[in-house]
Amino acid sequence: TDYLEKTYEKSPRRSMNHERKVKMLLPVKTGHGVVRKSQVVDDQQDEAEAVLQTDDSEEDSGNYPVALSTPLADAVPQDRQPPRTVAQQLSYQYGKLRELKQRMGTLASDIVEDPQERVTHLKELLAFLRADGSIGLGLGTEHLLRRLAALTLLEVFKDVVPGYAITGPTTTGNVRLKKDTRALQGFEEALLRYYGQYVTCLRKMLARYDRRDKKSPEGVRQRLAAQLAHVAGRCVCGLLLAHPHFNLREQLVSLAVHCLGSEDEELSRTACHSLKQLYRQDRLGQATLEAVRKTRALLRARGLQVHPRVLEPFLELKLKEEPASQGAPNLKKVRERLRKLSRREHKHHKRLQKLEAQLRETEAQESEVQRDRLQGQILQQLLWTYAHVLKQVLQRPVIKPLLGPVLRGVSRFAHLVNLDFLEDLLGALSALLDQLGPREVPLCLQAAFALLSGQGKALNVDPQRFYLALFGCMLSNVDARAVLLCWRPMVTDRCRSLSAGRIRALLKRLATLCLAQTGGALALSLALGALLRSEPRLQVLLDSTEDQGTFRPQLPDPDHAGSAPLWELHLLRRHCQPSLASWAGALAAGSRLPPALVRLEPHKALSSPHDLLSVFPSPPKGPHMPEAKAAEPQQ
Repeated sequence: TDYLEKTYEKSPRRSMNHERKVKMLLPVKTGHGVVRKSQVVDDQQDEAEAVLQTDDSEEDSGNYPVALSTPLADAVPQDRQPPRTVAQQLSYQYGKLRELKQRMGTLASDIVEDPQERVTHLKELLAFLRADGSIGLGLGTEHLLRRLAALTLLEVFKDVVPGYAITGPTTTGNVRLKKDTRALQGFEEALLRYYGQYVTCLRKMLARYDRRDKKSPEGVRQRLAAQLAHVAGRCVCGLLLAHPHFNLREQLVSLAVHCLGSEDEELSRTACHSLKQLYRQDRLGQATLEAVRKTRALLRARGLQVHPRVLEPFLELKLKEEPASQGAPNLKKVRERLRKLSRREHKHHKRLQKLEAQLRETEAQESEVQRDRLQGQILQQLLWTYAHVLKQVLQRPVIKPLLGPVLRGVSRFAHLVNLDFLEDLLGALSALLDQLGPREVPLCLQAAFALLSGQGKALNVDPQRFYLALFGCMLSNVDARAVLLCWRPMVTDRCRSLSAGRIRALLKRLATLCLAQTGGALALSLALGALLRSEPRLQVLLDSTEDQGTFRPQLPDPDHAGSAPLWELHLLRRHCQPSLASWAGALAAGSRLPPALVRLEPHKALSSPHDLLSVFPSPPKGPHMPEAKAAEPQQ
């Protein structure tokens, strides 16, 4: 006990002067005993060492801090700094933000200038992206900095990523490589590592936004998280469109499809536009197949309770009209031809095959057989999705909004549907007619007759039910564009096979619909005139002197509705639109029409009706249009 007390008494004590501190040094052991030493240090030196130790500990833990070019005097704790006013704080944050933006721009330009030598600068840019409360510039400023870092990395990766997928090293063992080869392998490994970290950060941003509390009122943090998620969605779609061949494509496709099914409208629209562009520009088909599979998995996971926007990108799929028909090569002839070659010709033939394979790999071209196989898989996934939606609508009317893109997709790809799917799709469309409204019936009819016009001609299907639906939907004020979509495949192209009573009743109903339309009356009258000119059996409708019976529009069946002269044309001669009045007058009188007008498609007149005034003569004057008198000069 006495020894401990003596040792404590001999130990150095802190000076009474509070402005100076004493730092204990390591003891030195000598022959006479242990010698203890101390050193007086200043406060600023102690604080600087504390800051350096903190930086070292953060670097060892793997959390890379943002490199700020600030002196150590700014790293003094906040409790020892003098209080700042609001203006000083805003000025300080603005200056730091401007400095960090300049730093990001410098790093990005350095990487793009020499990617192989400065690829490690991506580490510092990723540190900006991960900065979550570690800079001390305020919540809004840090979110702005992260958004800028994400967009900067997107542009850097667009320029730096090579035009091929990076694979692992092909050499094993103690194989010595050239210096340039080792440098290229190191660059590819570092680039792929940082690319993966960037994709992981984007995924975490989107996941954090999905985990938000949707029931709580929207606050500042939720708005900032939404803005950050929108930027992350843009970056994901930008990477996928810029380099769909590169590594981690499957993760990018999953994130893009996840954004497509998001409840956020802006995020969903961004993904929808990007997937449409991906389907249009993808020539190999691998990225398209992955996106179609992920979309189908999303529909199944959510029970088809998604926005119709999820199915709209399918309409942009580039599927060939007919697959390339290349038969299998005759192996006997190939062997005989190779057997006749000499040794020199054999070597030349192998060399040519090797060069052709390298050329296809360099140009990123796939064989026709591979393309046809991918197209078959894409079409199979697409038709499964459409058939599943059509069958589920009958049991769950809540998903009826999905019928719009589904019916348009069936009409678009009907020529590629084989006979196995035709009967199922036609049965589902026929059962849907009773549950659809007047605006959806024309889309269903267009899809059904698109299926019947291709390989469906081989099926023995009675289209009576579809004509009843067409005759019924034209009674209401339906859209003219929807009527024109199904009028041509159902009536104009099949007028030879329709009975005289049915086609006359349909034409009479179309003329009545022209009177009820405002913007689409001209397009409907053009379709009516095209049918009158092509079918001689309808010329009797222009003769008002002959007794043709009575037209009963209240009957649901056009075969029993009867027919009557087209007196609607005489009413259309008094239409306020000069082009429509001239067209109706020419049809009623049976006069010769201009060739440019005869070849005009109805849908073109629907899109721009005012462009047709130049091909029409001026409307005839009648008793309802008195000639204007010239004004008398005043005396």
